[in-house]
Amino acid sequence: QASGQIWLAVEDGQKVHVKDVKNDPAKMWLKLKEVHVQQKPGTHFNAYDALLGLRKLDGESLASLMARADKAMQDIHALGPKGFTIESLNNDLASMALICALPAEYNNFISSLLLLDSLDLSKLQSAFQNEESQRFAHSIDSSPSLAMAAGTTSTPSQGVRCSFCDWEGHTEASCNFKENAVKAQKAKTADRRKEHRGGKKKAQNAQEASEDVEASANVAEYAGKASVAL
Repeated sequence: QASGQIWLAVEDGQKVHVKDVKNDPAKMWLKLKEVHVQQKPGTHFNAYDALLGLRKLDGESLASLMARADKAMQDIHALGPKGFTIESLNNDLASMALICALPAEYNNFISSLLLLDSLDLSKLQSAFQNEESQRFAHSIDSSPSLAMAAGTTSTPSQGVRCSFCDWEGHTEASCNFKENAVKAQKAKTADRRKEHRGGKKKAQNAQEASEDVEASANVAEYAGKASVAL
């Protein structure tokens, strides 16, 4: 009777997963859990993303919004691996922040990350480093000038560690992260100088306007005295 109720409750498109065990309700339930409640990094990440991405819909009541938040939390608990701790949560949040920071051009890379057996932060950092190296190598292959420059430099040894980003495999002199940080800082400095020059210009214009007003007042006063004398 229990297996019959489960069979009737399952959508037609999902019955293929339990048709071989439809006479055993316990096995049916385990099979459905195996298919739909996969305790894998990718599904756990998507559950976090659904919770943190919650937004009130147009016309939605606050009660409905809270219900969706509760459902998202239930999914996170159900999809969390066994032995999940606060330390695991901190690790996952750091990994999630890195993944969410990637732009659309990294979508294929993100998909590959979600297939990993673990989103451990150290593994994720290694994957980021490999991706960076592959993209840099691809840019060299597509640019003859860069390829020539790369051919004249020696390949960094595995034990080399960058003193700027603390990653292995390259030196600070060839660190892409440092180069990007320097460019960003230079752009910020240029904007500040531009704002500073704009402020000086406004002050100068205000002073000139004040002098013009004072000169006009002096002319008017002189003209008034002259008319009285006449």
